[in-house]
Amino acid sequence: MANEYISLDFYKDRANIPDDQDDALLESVIEAVSRFIDQQTWRRFYSTNETRYYTAQESGVIEVDDITSVDALKTDSGADRTYATTWQTTDYDLMPANAALNGEPYTEIHTTPNGDYAFPIGLVKGVEIKGDFGFIDSAADTPSGIVEATTLGVNRVLARLKTPLGVSASPQVGQMKVEVRQLKADPDFMDIISPFERKA
Repeated sequence: MANEYISLDFYKDRANIPDDQDDALLESVIEAVSRFIDQQTWRRFYSTNETRYYTAQESGVIEVDDITSVDALKTDSGADRTYATTWQTTDYDLMPANAALNGEPYTEIHTTPNGDYAFPIGLVKGVEIKGDFGFIDSAADTPSGIVEATTLGVNRVLARLKTPLGVSASPQVGQMKVEVRQLKADPDFMDIISPFERKA
């Protein structure tokens, strides 16, 4: 498993499951619920170091995916996608300014008043950003609400396993593929994750 919001051992301890005969199923359900949370909140509660590209709509601000740190910010000053202009940290501010103190990611980048550069308006993929993308820095920082939502979701999915409208399970490539279908209709689950939804 990778990037799940609770571990198999954590769930088995919570559910008081002493043996390993259902581990494959449990892992599949944990993964399915974790990815369902991603889909419903429009965020990822894990971190990956990536290079992403953006098209600026304003010269002084750009909206970005959840990010916790920036390794490099470059712009395509020649419209040839060579990204020859490398910004210094004094050229931009990660916003909201107090996001890290609140345990949240940055979602915008603003130019500084005395910075040397501006974002190229309307230039497709005119901004290149390399950094740590995601809601958190590490799995240890997973919000407690997401941990509890994942645990509750797994409980609900397992309870519905034998109902045709709850979950469909079918062997695929030697593993069990579990599709979560009705957690969206579960008010308890949705109440927990709704505060984490990224607004459009």
